[in-house]
Amino acid sequence: MAVIKREYLERVRTKWFIITTVFGPVFFLAISVLPGLLTVQLEAATGWDRGVIGGAVALNTLLYGALGPFVVAAVGVLAILGAAWITTRDGVLIHDVQDAFRDPP
Repeated sequence: MAVIKREYLERVRTKWFIITTVFGPVFFLAISVLPGLLTVQLEAATGWDRGVIGGAVALNTLLYGALGPFVVAAVGVLAILGAAWITTRDGVLIHDVQDAFRDPP
């Protein structure tokens, strides 16, 4: 019975690893692309200029592309991956807090 349970757990872990490996980067790529797709809505909701939104997206892309490989080499893949996922999760969740403090129209 223990052998069957262990083999089942290994299969389940393998499936979740594959699912996370495939859909994790897709999810976080979608989050990083959203400001570009929702520029008009961000402009209307926040009052920011399109140049400010575009500049923030460009700075994000520049820092990610230029510094990412060096930071991963210095710190390690798992630490960077964990920090990136936690930061992205917190950025998505903070949206609810921002809506709570926004003045009603």
